Amino acid sequence: MSLSRVINKISEIEKRYPAFNHRSLGINDFYEICNEENIVVAEWDLGRKIKGVYLVIDGTHHIILEKYLRLEKKVVAFAELGHYFLHRDYNHFFITKNTLLIGSIEWQSQIFSAFAILPTLILDQYREQEEDNPTISNISRIYGIPESLVEFRLNLYKNKSI
Repeated sequence: MSLSRVINKISEIEKRYPAFNHRSLGINDFYEICNEENIVVAEWDLGRKIKGVYLVIDGTHHIILEKYLRLEKKVVAFAELGHYFLHRDYNHFFITKNTLLIGSIEWQSQIFSAFAILPTLILDQYREQEEDNPTISNISRIYGIPESLVEFRLNLYKNKSI
């Protein structure tokens, strides 16, 4: 799936969930969307190397999150939800620490997560207030997301204005 197809899919999701890509979504928003989409969500001890799993079992969609996640929980949760919206027919495990380099399927789910947590509207507001240009570490702290995701999202925004 190309970047333009991922962006088109995100536009479809914005129509269904107007807050998506308009305000920073939190973990409660994740649970609400999963409830509306009839996705079963569980938190298990996955051995701390596996951070999240998206599975389809007998037609029922499941997202399982590592129960010890803290800072990463929101990022992993929305990445797994991204698999539901973008790759419904695949089961997927979020195994490594830095999945930004793993391949197109994981890259696409990271785009989804980045838009959910650090939407275009917020980045537009930062651009309009250039004199108050926060650093990557400040954005990371404000939105409770890893600096690597902030950098990833800012690169998408700067390069594609999305």
